[in-house]
Amino acid sequence: MGTDRIAGASYDDYSRIPAFRFTVTIGKDEIGMHKVDGLENTTEVAEYREGNEVEVFHKMPGLTKTGNVTMERALMPKSAGSQATGWDYFKNWRKLVIDVESGNSEEGFRRKMKVCAYDRPVTFPYVNSTASATWSCLGCWPVKQQFSNLDATANEIAKETIELAVEHIIYT
Repeated sequence: MGTDRIAGASYDDYSRIPAFRFTVTIGKDEIGMHKVDGLENTTEVAEYREGNEVEVFHKMPGLTKTGNVTMERALMPKSAGSQATGWDYFKNWRKLVIDVESGNSEEGFRRKMKVCAYDRPVTFPYVNSTASATWSCLGCWPVKQQFSNLDATANEIAKETIELAVEHIIYT
């Protein structure tokens, strides 16, 4: 069995970041989520050809677009925990967006979201936890809120899915 370890390297030099240790913070509120998807951005390719070069196209970076981020969590009762963990958090945020859309409000509805991944177990209050990877999502606002189907014959937890428009993602 081969190894890619370098002599003198410690185990920490080869650790990987698991996808199941993460936190989500929107503004100053920590939100409990069990799934985050869509942390991506894509740069389009702009092609051009100079008049005297018949067979060669030059490629340059074009516009960079950020996809929507989708998050999922168990549906929480209104009375559960703080305002940030309760069902009303996304409902109230969505209402801000709808009020702005209908002209009833000028209130800011864009928020900053931070997703942090950890290579070690994360325990509240995160005293000795340092994020191994961070995605700072700027200009976020909810475009869709969806709830799982209710089925009396199913044996599963009701889920809430929220889709956020994101203007820019910075990965550090």
